[in-house]
Amino acid sequence: MKGKSTSFVLLVIVEQMLGAVLFAGHLADAQEIEENLSAHRKSIAEHDHRSDFPHAGFIRSEKELEEIQNLPPDEAKDKLRIILVEIDLDLNGEISKKELSTRLLETYRSLSNEEADSEFDDSDLDNDGFITWKEYVTDTYALNEDDISISEEEEDDVAADEKAIFNAADTDGDLKLSKVEFRSFYTPEDYPHMVPLIVKDVLNEVDLDNDGKVTLDEFLKNKGHDGSDTDKEWVQAEKIKFHRDYDSNSDGVLEGEEIISWLLPNNNMLSMSEAEDLISKYDQNDDGQLSFKEILDNYKEFVLSTNNYSHLDYKDEL
Repeated sequence: MKGKSTSFVLLVIVEQMLGAVLFAGHLADAQEIEENLSAHRKSIAEHDHRSDFPHAGFIRSEKELEEIQNLPPDEAKDKLRIILVEIDLDLNGEISKKELSTRLLETYRSLSNEEADSEFDDSDLDNDGFITWKEYVTDTYALNEDDISISEEEEDDVAADEKAIFNAADTDGDLKLSKVEFRSFYTPEDYPHMVPLIVKDVLNEVDLDNDGKVTLDEFLKNKGHDGSDTDKEWVQAEKIKFHRDYDSNSDGVLEGEEIISWLLPNNNMLSMSEAEDLISKYDQNDDGQLSFKEILDNYKEFVLSTNNYSHLDYKDEL
């Protein structure tokens, strides 16, 4: 990670999820999700799998996807057929919405852990199986291989928000992260015990009057509205979304669980939604599920298409 900025930018939790949402035709929803979290996700271009995984909804590892992409069509279909057997839990030769949703969630967890573990190996400079804050800052902010001396003051100045998340991920309090702990540091949005920090960071950006709540005006300003009368249709649509989708008690503000619901969508719901969209697109006989044939007939869309981005970044239900 040498030389990369790891400032946490406003990007909601569905970064990895964005590809499949776009693929499913929900561009507006994907854009909203991407806009919400401003200070919580590291920008790691080298391992940004939104472009690395054309449609990784079925494929659990980078290596496996690369292997399938390089196979001749018949062999690629054979490989995909093996994967479909894994997904087909009731062994009826059909992929139901539930089976597809389950696979999408499993795939995200596998790919997320794979990427986090790769970053862990990069940052574990002394190869002792742990990452200290010093190692992380050195690996992340050192300008070159020789620039490895960073003072305590520089550490605090350069990554205060990240240090708070690092400390929260250090669940055993030994001042270093194991590989498992690093996963929650790398993608804190995936772990319930890290959520309060994410919400706190967002409120610091969005909650302009510091009352711990998000008003409609603050909600709209966070989305770029300047208070003018332009884009009336957009403003009205966002108001409806605020009241209908997020303000569950209809008190005119977002607070507590409502903020979490806004920032961290229910992943079971999102995975089911993507499964429905995939079935809608490829279910040729309209039976509400996908046969092996329906998937294999469109195997390029599921494995080889470079127009489809990766997979969804699903969060475990909080």
